[in-house]
Amino acid sequence: MEQRPPFRGTAWYSILESLLGQVDREPTLRAVAELACKELGAERATVFLVDRARRSLRGTVALGTEGRPLEIPLDENSVAGWVCVRGRPVRIEDATGDLSAIDARLRHDDRIDRLIGYTTRSLCATPLRVRGEIIGVLEALHPEPGRFSAEDAERLEDLGAVAGLVLHVAGLYQDIKDLREVERRKSDFIDLLAHEIKEPIAAVQMLADFAIEMEQDPAERHRLLARIVLRARQVTGLVNELLEVSRVKRGLVLGEVRPVDLTELAEATARGMEDLAERRAVAVRLELDRTTPPARIDDGLAPYVFSNLLSNAIKYTDGGGTVRLCVRPEADGALVEVFDTGIGIPPGELRHLFREFYRASNARSRGVDGTGLGLVAVKEIVERYGGRVGVESTLGKGSRFWVWLPAGGAGD
Repeated sequence: MEQRPPFRGTAWYSILESLLGQVDREPTLRAVAELACKELGAERATVFLVDRARRSLRGTVALGTEGRPLEIPLDENSVAGWVCVRGRPVRIEDATGDLSAIDARLRHDDRIDRLIGYTTRSLCATPLRVRGEIIGVLEALHPEPGRFSAEDAERLEDLGAVAGLVLHVAGLYQDIKDLREVERRKSDFIDLLAHEIKEPIAAVQMLADFAIEMEQDPAERHRLLARIVLRARQVTGLVNELLEVSRVKRGLVLGEVRPVDLTELAEATARGMEDLAERRAVAVRLELDRTTPPARIDDGLAPYVFSNLLSNAIKYTDGGGTVRLCVRPEADGALVEVFDTGIGIPPGELRHLFREFYRASNARSRGVDGTGLGLVAVKEIVERYGGRVGVESTLGKGSRFWVWLPAGGAGD
């Protein structure tokens, strides 16, 4: 049996050791992509994962294209799609040439090249399998033709096989962590909900008792009644948020799915937040590019995305601070950004923000109302309509939350 060439400069046990040292999926995928670049001399590498619900491949890790939302259809009209559907690795010496010698349907989809400003010439790709099921595709890219040999293709195939095993182990570990975390967050949420509802209800009862006794002082009685109304609105707001999140989780459509002008929605959201911004003494500024394409989204849910991100930014920014709501075109879609000069988020907590019931430690300590469900709903809505959501933050200086939605005009 022919002996395959070893990985250049790296023994098999070292590869296994470096990958098995990862217990979370994303660091594992990044390690796989980095090894692909190193061992094949590739300039860039991408790990696509299958999204069965959307019938697409999502670029979960794309070295050299960080921050760009990469998604392609799960069909044979791209190299990654072809590899995934056929379950076969492929080596292409020149992606800009005729690929019919490999397969009549095989072609290089250059949309991602245009997105990231890159020209792919040499390309190797192999399926990623976990327990026999294809879960994604690993690609290695180079801008010069003929850079990958048959031995390189075998190296990538072997790396993909090892990566599948390691991803299976990482997945089992993550499942255990997730179960424990869900139970902990449920307990925290019950405690939070009891506090959030009990405290304003107790205040309403106390203020109502005082108001009854203040019949001879109309001004004081009016002040107490105003505080009762404020506390009642707190409880109503909490219940409404829970109902909103429940509808989102169940996949309900609250309005009409149609092209939505996000610049107009941004203006309407800012107007609705004027009272909150005034009470907080926070300046809200709009930066809107009117050439931004509309996004096809539920017009009953889109306002929730904007209002949640903007209200959070205002609530966690001290008086005298500034919040900016920006909308502009980006990568065949629309990018919405909310910048604030607020308290920021501890670095170790950023990756937990979009988990149910989670609230940053410094947010809880400030006593600001919240359930830890709003951002979960935002993520659900955005991803349901093909978008992405993310956050960057510097503790004590502020945060940037962003949402990218694909363009969706009336003719799409």
